[in-house]
Amino acid sequence: MLISQAMFIFLFLLIAGIGIFVLLRNPTNIINKRFCVFAQAVAVWIFFIYFLLQTTDPAFATFRLRLVFCAAVFIPSSFFSFSTVFPDRAERSIDRYYSISFFVISILLVLFSSHIVESVSFVERFPQAKYSPLFPIFWLYFITCMAYSLYILYRKSVCFYGIKRLQVQYLYFGVAMSVFLGIITNFVMPILGLWQAEVFVPLVAVPIPITVAYAIAKYHLMDISVVIKRSTVYAALSVILSIIYFTVGLVMSRILPVSEYKETVTNVVSIMVMVLTFVIARESIQHFIENNFFHTRYSHPKILSGSMMMFSSIHDLNRLLHFAIQYLYDSVGIQKIGILIKDEKTKDYHLKAAINLVSEDTLCFLNHDAVVTWLLEKRTVLSKEQLNRFTHSELDQVLEKTMASMDIDSCVPVFQENNLLGIILLGRKVSKSVFTQEDIQMFLAFSGQLAMAAHNARLYSRLDEAKTYRDNILQSLKCGVIAVDIHEEVTLINSEAKIILGLESTGSNGTMLSALNKDTHHLLRHTLKNNVDYRDIETFIERDEKKVPCSVTITQLKTEAGEKLGALIILTDLTELKLLQTEKQHADRLAYLGTLASNIAHEIKNPLVAINTYFQLLPYKKDDVEFHTNFREIALKEIGRINRIIEDMLNLAKPSNSVIRSIDPHGCILDTINLLKHTAANKGAEITATLEEQRCQLIADEDKIRQVLINIMQNSLDALPENGCIQVSTQIIDTVSEFRKMAKINSESIFFTFDPSQSEQTGKPYFVIKVSDNGMGVPKGKIAHIFEPFFTNKDKGTGLGLAVVYRIIKDHKGCIYMESEEGRGTDFYVILPLNSIVPSNIVFHR
Repeated sequence: MLISQAMFIFLFLLIAGIGIFVLLRNPTNIINKRFCVFAQAVAVWIFFIYFLLQTTDPAFATFRLRLVFCAAVFIPSSFFSFSTVFPDRAERSIDRYYSISFFVISILLVLFSSHIVESVSFVERFPQAKYSPLFPIFWLYFITCMAYSLYILYRKSVCFYGIKRLQVQYLYFGVAMSVFLGIITNFVMPILGLWQAEVFVPLVAVPIPITVAYAIAKYHLMDISVVIKRSTVYAALSVILSIIYFTVGLVMSRILPVSEYKETVTNVVSIMVMVLTFVIARESIQHFIENNFFHTRYSHPKILSGSMMMFSSIHDLNRLLHFAIQYLYDSVGIQKIGILIKDEKTKDYHLKAAINLVSEDTLCFLNHDAVVTWLLEKRTVLSKEQLNRFTHSELDQVLEKTMASMDIDSCVPVFQENNLLGIILLGRKVSKSVFTQEDIQMFLAFSGQLAMAAHNARLYSRLDEAKTYRDNILQSLKCGVIAVDIHEEVTLINSEAKIILGLESTGSNGTMLSALNKDTHHLLRHTLKNNVDYRDIETFIERDEKKVPCSVTITQLKTEAGEKLGALIILTDLTELKLLQTEKQHADRLAYLGTLASNIAHEIKNPLVAINTYFQLLPYKKDDVEFHTNFREIALKEIGRINRIIEDMLNLAKPSNSVIRSIDPHGCILDTINLLKHTAANKGAEITATLEEQRCQLIADEDKIRQVLINIMQNSLDALPENGCIQVSTQIIDTVSEFRKMAKINSESIFFTFDPSQSEQTGKPYFVIKVSDNGMGVPKGKIAHIFEPFFTNKDKGTGLGLAVVYRIIKDHKGCIYMESEEGRGTDFYVILPLNSIVPSNIVFHR
């Protein structure tokens, strides 16, 4: 009894609350107002039934049953009043008169309620009503009013389309269910004498307010056919499961022996069988009902699965967009459709693909337009019909006018995370039915797939553009580029590399590395194995039976995480550079010869003056033995000076025929110090050496390097005072940029580098020889000229020693740095590159 009482109270509060809720959704709407009146009439009727069941006194029961009757007579008239304005708020004049007439009849029935409901008696504590012969009048009034209301709703459902038609269908569905159940409980059962069924009478009123409230208040409605289909499925499922339960129970009761646990075991087994068969039964029933009773034009899951398959195979954005709208157009049956995509620069939305849309060229949404703002805020489908139903603000009115001007029904947002990537514009369905809640969910899922596919298409396009851009750069480079993986397989090669290697006509990458010489191939393997880079290595590559001079740089390829990917080989054809170097050397030689010619005339003139004087005095002193002896010594000395000048001049100006080999620089330094120790000792000076512990090999001309050291140390010895000191030290560095910086800061210094491409590199080893002395130093104004031929700061000497040093270091592509302070001494740095190889035809001597 307590359960039935709680049910009555719950239903009363539920239906009364639904009516008030719908009214509060839009208090100014006449539909909401009349529905609220109808709901309250039903709620009062339920409450009076509950009130009736609370007494067992016949007199009180009779009075309360008349109250139930009075509430019931207003249900059909209030429903008719509501049905005349639903869903378009337009009421015909004749329907208004009918509504007034029905209310008058309701009032008359209330006045005659004491004559219709005569008394109440109780059978087994349940009330049993006794009606007068006038009761069929109420029955006729109820049937007539509800039938005419249903006719009005049916007529409207035929005339309307879209959301209004669906709303009427929902109302019609709910009313039909309630009327059917109401007739059963209020007329059929009382006539048959089944008064106990009146306890369940309030339940039959539940479908009406719930379905109507859903149709009025819900933004997106579920297709009524889906509701009926699901209701049918679950009703049939309930019947099947009940049969299974009772069948299993019956079988178990006959199989199990009599015991106190028999009933419990039977119930548990029956429930387990129901649970195990639930999924199979539901799918089977659903499949049977869908195939035999509900034939849908399209399936949402099939549309989504088909679109996902196609989206994954399309990488062009324009093709993707045209496919998307054509797919929806054909699958759903839409009169017109289009899609706008956000411009990444302007942030506005432009139409990219459309079917049957007018003004396709001018259709555009700015990033601050009302439609864009609404979609960004709500993140759901914007429907014109829903705006018409729920218009409250100026923004809603602007949105409705905008969509009406474009003649579209819905706008579906295409979101990529929080970015509104695009907007799908949808017209009405060809069938004139509304976009249901299932359609909306399908559109949102479809837009999610499209957003991902569009994002991937853009990424693919950018990658393709980047690849094209990269390929254009690679193919336009004047140096060859080869990328290899960790297995020495060529993954990328540009046309210049093929030209350098002489493989223009070769299509396979497998023969690319074989065109490299053994030394370069060895360096590549060393880079891949030991993570060592090689930069600007000079070598020769055989092409067309010729040896082409090339510069090779090999660097590692790694991911951001440091994972090894392979190596990059950069080849530069040095043929033209070598020709230019040869031409420059020839021009330099001519320039030097010009300088030497002008200076040698001055240098040779003094010895020639002495010799000329001798021949002029010879006729007068031909018998003077002392004269002949002294002048012979002077003449030989001056002729030797002339000979040394000519030899230095030739060494400076003639082409360098270097003998390149692998040498030990420390051994060369020690040999030079031993050679000059005797000369230093005669002057009271000392030469000391502090050499780098790490031993290395230089690829150079040993005689030329020894000549450099001799010339520099000899200059230091000439500049030393008595008991002076020369210090020689070595070190290995990985950049020469510090010397360049020091040359810029210190005005009493000078720096030369003869290979700019090397001088700025870091990570490339250089061998440095430093010669320091505490001699007189070089005057500040003369430092810039010390490497010029015939420039000297000494009383004796040709001035060609440092010019020869300059030439040799230049031939070895090294660097020279010197700083000096007058009165304190000079520091001289010879910098030679360690990381170098020689052509394969030169044999190393170790």
